Amino acid sequence: MSSEQDLCIVSHPLGNGGGTALKSLLRVIKPNADPSVVVLGEYTPENDGIELTSVGSEYGNQGIISTVCIFLLNQIRLARHLASRPEETVLFFGATTYLLPILVARAVGKTVAVEPRGHLARSLYFEFRDRLPDPIARALSAMVYILDRTGMVIANYVITLSPGMASDLGLDPTSPTVLPNGAWDVDHKKFSIVNPPAKRERTIAFIGRFEPEKGIDRMVTITDAISSETTVRFIGDGSGRELIERELHEPINTGQVIIDGWVDHDELPNLLNQCRLLVVPSRTEGLPTTILEAFACGVSAAATPVAGIPDIVHDEETGIHINSDTPERTAERIDQLLESEYIELGKSGRDLVESEYTFQQAVDRYEKIIETICT
Repeated sequence: MSSEQDLCIVSHPLGNGGGTALKSLLRVIKPNADPSVVVLGEYTPENDGIELTSVGSEYGNQGIISTVCIFLLNQIRLARHLASRPEETVLFFGATTYLLPILVARAVGKTVAVEPRGHLARSLYFEFRDRLPDPIARALSAMVYILDRTGMVIANYVITLSPGMASDLGLDPTSPTVLPNGAWDVDHKKFSIVNPPAKRERTIAFIGRFEPEKGIDRMVTITDAISSETTVRFIGDGSGRELIERELHEPINTGQVIIDGWVDHDELPNLLNQCRLLVVPSRTEGLPTTILEAFACGVSAAATPVAGIPDIVHDEETGIHINSDTPERTAERIDQLLESEYIELGKSGRDLVESEYTFQQAVDRYEKIIETICT
């Protein structure tokens, strides 16, 4: 594809790892296109040679009314900005609820594609219910779902990271307007096996935000029931940190449980090479890059089979599916797996990322996607 192909990528405010996600997307797009990037808020990712424009205001830690007002104002600002831009194609990366800009872009003759990062309404429900009565939390998440779904309907194309993720969003992965193979790559130079799995200590890890949508409460229950011979590392942070410290204070004091907090992405390969298993008890997901990075390091995964997870965690092949309703049985199964099975499962996971998630394969996938949305 010619580098002169017009493409504008719009990204929502980039907290909670969004900057890393945007960089991953740009890395596999740039060999086939020369995109400009519009970011809502003040975040500035380091992407050499990429035109970057900040529009609108960040949300910060505002109340719900203030957040809604900023959201509406950002829609107006973004719609006006996109109407004046020269690019013929606009890709809304994660910003699938920005209905007014999507409508305006379509109205002025642009081709619109949206690429959701997960089931937004479901994620927000778990966030809302911690602060609001359940009926209000459900009502607000339903409104978000309507916005999100309407944006996908209005768009010319919807890009998802995997077919399972498309199905989880209520989309037909075989539809010509759904492009269900938008998975990125894994950096095989950074994420690789340095410490052979057979030589690793009996250690498992939870990596990500300590939030209900990520199943942090489930992870705490699993940890409480797991063998005392197993070390559990919590890598990340969030509102669930207090829960971890309260419910697991004894194993924290003995060193069985370690809270690492957020670590630099460059440090993650070293931590993964100390682990036998990654536990992902999420209630909602997209296609977790963390699982693929773990696979590249020879780490198998125990994960709830939601959204795109079954596309990569093949039960009893590259990992195991866990039942969120039986954490004690999950802990027992993990203890069994850590005896020896983890080595073969980790090898199968490594084979999967080497065969399907290389940089060139991701570039080829996005070459086809860009040819489709920019034609």
